[in-house]
Amino acid sequence: MPNAERRSSVRYPFDAAAEIIEGNNHVHPGRVADISLRGCYINCAAPLAKGSLVMVKIRTETEYFQAQGIVAHSGLGRLGVTLQNVDPPFMVVLHKWLLIAMQRQAAASAQP
Repeated sequence: MPNAERRSSVRYPFDAAAEIIEGNNHVHPGRVADISLRGCYINCAAPLAKGSLVMVKIRTETEYFQAQGIVAHSGLGRLGVTLQNVDPPFMVVLHKWLLIAMQRQAAASAQP
């Protein structure tokens, strides 16, 4: 079930490879746990300070996405990132992923 408390966008479960790149070009690998129009949670071993500016890169088997972001939450092994300045081609990819995630959730909810 999506987690929507205090959020303006519903998050959906999503699994994809991710990289968080800090301003000093240090790359932190991770995996996306859920995604929304405005942000995502990434399972990542690196604890980053809340408010850190980062570049988020996400890959599936067939598509690629990147956007600037701000670390909104940083906990044990998990980062919440608010997406910023998403370029139009990457917004198309994000919308496609969200549609797929919504369809999967609806199909799972419809099963007895």
